[in-house]
Amino acid sequence: SSTIAVFLLGWLVAWQHSLVERAEARARERQQQLESISLNMPAVVFQRVREADGRSYYTFVDPKIRDVFGVEPEEVTHGVGALQAVTHPDDHQEIQDTFNRSARDLSMWHHEFRIEPPHLGLRWIRGAAAPRKGPADSVVWDGVYFNITAEKQAEEHLQQAHRMETVGQVSSGIAHQCQQRVVVRVVHQHRAIRGGEGRRGLGVHRSRVGARNHVGEPNLELARGQCVDAEPSDVDCIEVPPIMPAPGQV
Repeated sequence: SSTIAVFLLGWLVAWQHSLVERAEARARERQQQLESISLNMPAVVFQRVREADGRSYYTFVDPKIRDVFGVEPEEVTHGVGALQAVTHPDDHQEIQDTFNRSARDLSMWHHEFRIEPPHLGLRWIRGAAAPRKGPADSVVWDGVYFNITAEKQAEEHLQQAHRMETVGQVSSGIAHQCQQRVVVRVVHQHRAIRGGEGRRGLGVHRSRVGARNHVGEPNLELARGQCVDAEPSDVDCIEVPPIMPAPGQV
């Protein structure tokens, strides 16, 4: 009976050891699969944990974090300080606030923020992660970080082009309005009336405003017009030349 007991005990130990080995093998296989997937994705795959006492750290982050954030994967496994060190100072609080809301409501986390890794310059990051309850009241996020710097630069160039186009349209509209303004030129002249004596009259001629010169005065591109009567309110620009007597008149 003692022999049987020893045999059974040995078999149980071997069986348990086999179970442990198979579990470790499956874990390694899953880890390799995850790393393979993350390496082929145009993003930094991560798993972030926040403990009940508020401590946060990453249990997994793929090696591309070196190229995007300029930090080593091992630097974030004990805390988020390494990532906070390269995050733009103006974005720290908002990142923390969005993670807090996601943890409280177990709602999808997504946020865009800036980082400034040494020797890499300013970059824009878009993050997205799905939260779930973890052990001991912890919260676990499975998510990704995308480098969207090129997208932000393209948006800025597009907005700048749109602003320039708007300025051009406004300038063109102003120039068109100026060209359409009617300028009334009042000239004193002697007008002979058939069968009567000459008298002074007001001749009102319409012309269009061209470009302004360097001192701000309008350059007039005069056009022939019909002599009409004008009220003072119709006069935008008045030019009164000196009155010269007609030849033969005293």
